[in-house]
Amino acid sequence: NEVLDIYINKSKILRDEIKNIKNIRIDISKDLEILEFWKIGYSQNGIPAMLIDESIPFLNNRVAYYLDKIANGRYTVSFDTMSTTKSGEFRDKISVNVIDNQTKANSRVQLSGGQTRLIDIATILTLNDLQSDAQDISINILLFDEIFDSLDDNNIGYVSNVIRSLTQDRFVSIISHRHIDQIEADETFN
Repeated sequence: NEVLDIYINKSKILRDEIKNIKNIRIDISKDLEILEFWKIGYSQNGIPAMLIDESIPFLNNRVAYYLDKIANGRYTVSFDTMSTTKSGEFRDKISVNVIDNQTKANSRVQLSGGQTRLIDIATILTLNDLQSDAQDISINILLFDEIFDSLDDNNIGYVSNVIRSLTQDRFVSIISHRHIDQIEADETFN
């Protein structure tokens, strides 16, 4: 009888342990569901992709504004989020598509150094605007190092006009090895 009581007690203990393990398994399953949700949320197709997708219309609008001021509509630049990797899978990341509306060149490698410089300036100013808009802050210091590099005099004039419009509520500093008469400077250092 004593041996039977020992086995009955062990059996109760084992049933309690099994019940406990089942409860732990249920808790782990719930935790795993939460972790899977966040794994997807922070993956390349989750929250970061959603934020990038939401910024694309703003980026396209602003870059078109700056390119109209800098290049009189000669170039069309659009930001896109879908791209393919070498293995053929789709990934969300920002890519920049460029078209020269006069020559129909549709790649940065088909453009001259001055042309890509104009597009880069418009893109930099656009990204500055995105940061200001997204963080609801005003960046009041802009520093341009050799911004006029590869630009001819006409394009320097267009870029200068855009920069001049940015100086109304900002400190703008331009570093250049070329003497630029189109920029009205408060101070010049040689």
